[in-house]
Amino acid sequence: MQSLSGKIVSSILCAVFHSPLVNNSEFSNNAGKKAKKYKSHYKPSKEFDYTIYQLSGVNYEILEPKQKRTNKVVLLLHGGSYKVRLIDMYRRLAEKISRTLNYCTVYNLDYRVFPEYKYPAQIEDTVAMFQEIQRIGIKAENVVFIGDSAGANLALTSTLYMRDKGMTLPSAIICFSLWGDMTNSGKSIVENCYRDPFGGIARRKKPEDNWGYLHRISAFAKELDRSSPYVSPSFADYAGFPPVTLICGEAEMDRSSNEMAYENMRKADVDAELHMFDGMFHDFQLIPFFPETKRAFETMKRRII
Repeated sequence: MQSLSGKIVSSILCAVFHSPLVNNSEFSNNAGKKAKKYKSHYKPSKEFDYTIYQLSGVNYEILEPKQKRTNKVVLLLHGGSYKVRLIDMYRRLAEKISRTLNYCTVYNLDYRVFPEYKYPAQIEDTVAMFQEIQRIGIKAENVVFIGDSAGANLALTSTLYMRDKGMTLPSAIICFSLWGDMTNSGKSIVENCYRDPFGGIARRKKPEDNWGYLHRISAFAKELDRSSPYVSPSFADYAGFPPVTLICGEAEMDRSSNEMAYENMRKADVDAELHMFDGMFHDFQLIPFFPETKRAFETMKRRII
């Protein structure tokens, strides 16, 4: 059952983002433009040291607990439709993840984004970061990939790439609200078009009259083979994959992405779990005060620790 806070926030967000004053189709483009001018105001909490590095011109940040209690290391891959750079919300998320996972070290990758950098630059950056983590002596068996939305897509597609190249893989993957179907063809697109604030439509509108809008293709994927598993990991064969945990909202328009990926993982005998939270919308896990978010992080901890 959805929490009261979840119901209230979901209703407010739908009222805002489904209003005539908001053009949802330009949401990620506008967010990407704003992120380019974004100035970080982040200061780490007193439990952590925080350092920025570069790898082949790509920034990454290390959040290091002052009192480390585990050898686990997280490579955090942020969302934002592949158009938004790393922002302070994900720096704070890194702290929450670290605390949840017994104060692990978190690498926050500020991978290159579209349209300046097209596919597969994002996969290349992730693979290079994982190789660098191993180069400095951290064993792959201690590394976990965690991503939300496009970051969850990237966690899966980069691992698919490494598997197919015979490379070492991370020990586990956590996907928050996977954006895994670039064809935008899942049944939940229409089923949840009134319930998910991000990408849906107002109840006064009919899905059949807004078919093109609901099934629009991201500019990131327009020139790509959208059915390729390296682009749409929901369609992938997951043979040989490490354990994967998919956590999403039952009311997401992208719910089908998670369901398809999970079904394919189970077909490949992957240790996979799918957790759907009643009534919750895309990327609800980034809002810390929801009871559902607390349970999502408890699930993550159970699967990793």
